[in-house]
Amino acid sequence: MGPTFPGFAYAAESGSRAVSLILGEGTSRQSTLDHIYYNGGGHFVIPTPHPAHIDILARHADSTPSASQLIAAVLSRKGKGKALLCSVHAEYPLNDPPARDAIAKLDDVPDQEDLVESESRRIAWMEELLVKLDLRPPGRRKAGSKAVDGEEDPNVLLHPTHPSPIFVVSHPNLLRLAPETFNAPVIKDKAVTENGTIVLRDGNDELRISSVSQPDQAGDEDLTRYLARRRRAPPPQAPSLENLSLHTTESSAPPPLPDFHAIPKSLLLPSTALDYSPSWTPLFNIETYWTELDSARKASGRKSGIMRKDDTGAERAAVGDLLMYGETVTSTQTMLDRNPIILTHLPTPVAFLASFQLSGRGRGSNVWLSPAGCLQFSLLLTLPSSMSSKIVFIQYLMALAVCEAVDDDGRLGVKVKWPNDIYAECEGVGGTEVGSGKKGLAKLGGILVNTNFVNGQWRLVIGTGINVLNALPTTSISQLHSLLAGRSPDQAINPPTMESTFAKIMNSFEMKWEQFIEDKGFHGFMDEYLGRWLHSYVFAGSKVISAYFIKETRKSHSPRPNRIPDSA
Repeated sequence: MGPTFPGFAYAAESGSRAVSLILGEGTSRQSTLDHIYYNGGGHFVIPTPHPAHIDILARHADSTPSASQLIAAVLSRKGKGKALLCSVHAEYPLNDPPARDAIAKLDDVPDQEDLVESESRRIAWMEELLVKLDLRPPGRRKAGSKAVDGEEDPNVLLHPTHPSPIFVVSHPNLLRLAPETFNAPVIKDKAVTENGTIVLRDGNDELRISSVSQPDQAGDEDLTRYLARRRRAPPPQAPSLENLSLHTTESSAPPPLPDFHAIPKSLLLPSTALDYSPSWTPLFNIETYWTELDSARKASGRKSGIMRKDDTGAERAAVGDLLMYGETVTSTQTMLDRNPIILTHLPTPVAFLASFQLSGRGRGSNVWLSPAGCLQFSLLLTLPSSMSSKIVFIQYLMALAVCEAVDDDGRLGVKVKWPNDIYAECEGVGGTEVGSGKKGLAKLGGILVNTNFVNGQWRLVIGTGINVLNALPTTSISQLHSLLAGRSPDQAINPPTMESTFAKIMNSFEMKWEQFIEDKGFHGFMDEYLGRWLHSYVFAGSKVISAYFIKETRKSHSPRPNRIPDSA
């Protein structure tokens, strides 16, 4: 049909306006919804009498003859499916642009009290529309469900605005590890105590270290409430909504990004007075992770929850047994790599996992985006100086660990794209169709290794990001499982979880790391690597591939370490 109202122009607000709608026409619940944003939408023409599978949800209430009573929103049903069609933009809050700018054009601009009422009615209608689509709005609970104090809805959990507290935990059989994480003499010397909290001001971040059973957080329910308040706190340096507009001027500029690194970071150590509760970490169940880690090690014929020996004979934890987890952090890589005190003096290995990153790092100056469903972590390790020439191979070691963990039999098509990317190569990704016989390529993740030479040895930070549960159109491990299930409907396929995927990666990397240290190099992994290498088809034989691989690796990716003073 064309626009219902005149004046529409593409990519402009010149034709926008605030309109009124009639809801529930002909029923006892008929009402008017005012000040809804419109910009160029048409209207719907329904046969008379209208089909039974179509419901008219809203009509225009405008007095303009050409718009009066025209249909603005309909619900169409087909079989088990439903479609909601709407020619206005009721999703825009009335106090924000562009709706606010359109309301300002009215001859009779409403006062704040009227806008508050209209906004409340707008939200209520949006919730009704979602319910008609059999969706549950974040603010509504299922009938009969009991509210839990501190429970969060997805709208809060999946849209973080600032860093959250970081939990420091260790395997249930090695409970002493976590409380001792920051016990190194240098850390104690450089830290100060302020109001009962240990404060460590490091190179990039200020760390505030306390216990989960601090007086203001004592008790499981109290800590759950505390974490909920932290999530709902106003974002740092929040831009003023009054100053936002879609109308650009010469003096207008986007608001500056918050300096998340300037915000003190809270670290919570475990306490014998308070057991862990999954309600503290709703996006990653740490209890489930320990269970999955034990299971992965058992399947590999390895004992779990015991100390191991490093290359010098000293005791160390296994990879994955000492964990730092933050629901939202600035960057796991930055917090380990650019804070020289903790980089130098934390026990290794330690894994740092986050559900969201606000300023994640990729290769070079790239920013690593971490939407919901992405598994991102950094691993802090120590390597003897005698293996300096082998550092370049560590990114390939992690790549193989990820491939083995998420695709042990190769049926998902998970491959390594040199030098540091994880890809899927199969039908149904990268623009290809299932059953076409043509395999596409799609990136699943990447690896970043930072090296620091400290006190005569290497401190390595291996950053890894892998798409596990991301929603389409992002390619993820979950999507690959769905594609495999479609190809093999008779085979039982266990869908991935964050906890199981991370546990399997930790177990796989631990085994490869031990072999790497024992062999003093990567040569024992060449056949496995070439089997996962996306570029293998270019060359005639494995010897040629191996020679090319080693030559290019040494030429292009020799380590460029940071050197940290011994006094750090």
